[in-house]
Amino acid sequence: VISEGFRTRLLKNGVEQDKIVVIKNWADEEKLNMTNGVKNYEGFDSKYFNILFAGNIGKAQAIDSVLDASVILANNNSMVRFFLLGRGLELERLKIAAKSRNIDNVSFLPFVEMEQVGEFLRAADALLVHLRDDELFEITIPSKIQAYMAIGKPILLAVKGDAANLVNEAKCGVIAEPESPISLSSAAAKLGKMTKNELQILGNNGKEYYYRELSLQAGVRKFTKVFGEISK
Repeated sequence: VISEGFRTRLLKNGVEQDKIVVIKNWADEEKLNMTNGVKNYEGFDSKYFNILFAGNIGKAQAIDSVLDASVILANNNSMVRFFLLGRGLELERLKIAAKSRNIDNVSFLPFVEMEQVGEFLRAADALLVHLRDDELFEITIPSKIQAYMAIGKPILLAVKGDAANLVNEAKCGVIAEPESPISLSSAAAKLGKMTKNELQILGNNGKEYYYRELSLQAGVRKFTKVFGEISK
């Protein structure tokens, strides 16, 4: 299984403990590390603190909370800006909502292929993960967390449960409550006030943890161990 939460669910349903192994997912390291010379980051500016969300923009991501958080930040004269990179069922509605509310510290970036995403992740100051406040997501680890860690950038995480435990264990980001604009804006402001050295430490922590515990190589090693044990 891919998280401790799944292990707990299986144990509660009577599966024997010695038949369960947790091996977390890894990122597409090859595509993330591609360099395509992307230079136009559609508004990334060094005078702001640029937080990027990359991935599906649907109901599960509850991005309305990001819009609400951005309003709080703007009212506090924060230099934090959010960028949303991706596509999904909620994208057009959110664009209309942001425009109608005159939100100018949230930008929607045009969709790019996976081979270009790494360039955008590296250009941002921090990377956002946000999911709806739902019990199901407490045992889920969104795959973008592994990608963000592999890139080596600080993470702003608004997900409860296993995902929060992973970021805390790796010491690679700041945790906010999901679907809480106040909590999200506070966490974003906290990141925005950190020094470059503090941000670099968070990013390095995530990258080191990823390649030690979550990478493709680490996953193959763990699967090999499992196959070796069951074939005895």
